[in-house]
Amino acid sequence: MARRVPDRAEWVAASKERALLRVLGIVAHDLGEGWCEYRIAATPASSDGRGSVSSFATIVAADMGVLVAATSTVDTDIEENSGTAELNMTYIEQPEGDLVVRAEVAGVARTMRVVIVNVRDARGVLVAEGRGTYAVRQKSQAAQTPQASPAPTSRSAQASHASRPA
Repeated sequence: MARRVPDRAEWVAASKERALLRVLGIVAHDLGEGWCEYRIAATPASSDGRGSVSSFATIVAADMGVLVAATSTVDTDIEENSGTAELNMTYIEQPEGDLVVRAEVAGVARTMRVVIVNVRDARGVLVAEGRGTYAVRQKSQAAQTPQASPAPTSRSAQASHASRPA
């Protein structure tokens, strides 16, 4: 089974290269297999106009969390990433200050990953929670197998092979 949790330093550096994350004050913080955390600084760019982090910045960080958490559980020998199929957030309370967005895989199925997202503010209060579904495709047999199987060599095997439907 080949899974790839990104190297933390590379992941943090790559997130700094994303202009939207930079503008919104979203910073990659920590990750492991099946989970990750982003921080959102309460800045004028990420603000909702009342000094709190906007729901737009929150949903962008949540979607990034779903992506990173889910893809770290994909078996790249037999699966390939497809993308976020759905994401919903419920906003519970008006946040104060910076936010921590934590995404964690809650379920793994053949064609999807279900990810739970929790958002806490500077006080540690749960201010939003949600769920994302990340789609995964199974690789074709040809993509999974490095080489095609050899052709049959005996006459009976050749006859058997030739009689199979295409």
